[in-house]
Amino acid sequence: MTPPSRRSIGLLLSLTLTGVAATSLHACADNAAASLGRDGETQDAGAAPTARQPCVRTADCLARNEVCGRVGTAFANLCVPPSGRCDPEAPIEGQCYPDARCDLSVQTPDGQGSCSFQPPARAVFPAVEARIALESPRLDTELLATSGFSFQWQPLRGVAGAVTVVMVTSQPPAFDPISGRITNHRDVVWAWSTAEPGNTPGDNRAVDGTVPVRFGRQGVSRDGTLGPAWGRDTMTPGAYWWFVYAINQGAVVATSVAQGFVVGAAPPRPLSCRMASQCVGPGELPELFECYQSQCRRRCASDLDCRAEGTVCLFDATITAASAVRRGAFCGTVVNPMTGDAGAPVDAPR
Repeated sequence: MTPPSRRSIGLLLSLTLTGVAATSLHACADNAAASLGRDGETQDAGAAPTARQPCVRTADCLARNEVCGRVGTAFANLCVPPSGRCDPEAPIEGQCYPDARCDLSVQTPDGQGSCSFQPPARAVFPAVEARIALESPRLDTELLATSGFSFQWQPLRGVAGAVTVVMVTSQPPAFDPISGRITNHRDVVWAWSTAEPGNTPGDNRAVDGTVPVRFGRQGVSRDGTLGPAWGRDTMTPGAYWWFVYAINQGAVVATSVAQGFVVGAAPPRPLSCRMASQCVGPGELPELFECYQSQCRRRCASDLDCRAEGTVCLFDATITAASAVRRGAFCGTVVNPMTGDAGAPVDAPR
């Protein structure tokens, strides 16, 4: 690495880094459970009509998995499970659970979004307008501990001489709000940049946009110096975050979000609990977990929040007011009855 490049990366690490949320997982919010649709009709035509609790606002609803139907729908001022879909132009009240947002990453043809408890992904350097899109790996990418892989992103275009840096951390990036210096540089376990010797156009090692794991470095020091060569194709099993940014003449000119991924099997989550914080694992968001009836459950405002574990949002599984948990539904697996079984489908919570 040339001295100017080393100084540039050292300066880069002294710039402000923000905490970030795990990357976005996308899914449409369809659900077979009885729920309130966009027009206020129930999604399950075969469900028997039930008496609904009257309400003025969602806070009036005793069942923690229900919301107060909006005026103008068939269930106006009645407590009903939501559908998980949302109109981005309308208030969240009566569409989604409190604290949820209308996610538009995947829209239906009629412009509807999905309710979600996941906060939107934030750029590592929020003041920088230019964005670098990350491709792989993602949180839902299965990476084996015994096989190699590459980091892939959309390379920066139109900025001559910019240096691209890729970093992998074992914890979300953190910074000192006064000095702007990264405070958890010891959590950087892997790093790479286009300023590395040999990373020139036409080289077989790596190029801006794709870099195999084995061409990285073992973290960085406090002054921004990259560590020794990584020298292997694999990473130790665990949860990680990775992000990409570009610098030109000592300034950040483009940035990505920090995206989570897991190598090997995800750490097991406790089955029993006394409080919600015991249910949150590495790389996971506290908003998405609850301790309900002494069991760890994944909260959801639509199927979008359940995709990480391959389940759906069970809006009609009643959550009583006596539980004192945050309002919302839980992810679960719907098991269809076998041929000849006269019983109804069974919801197997996870």
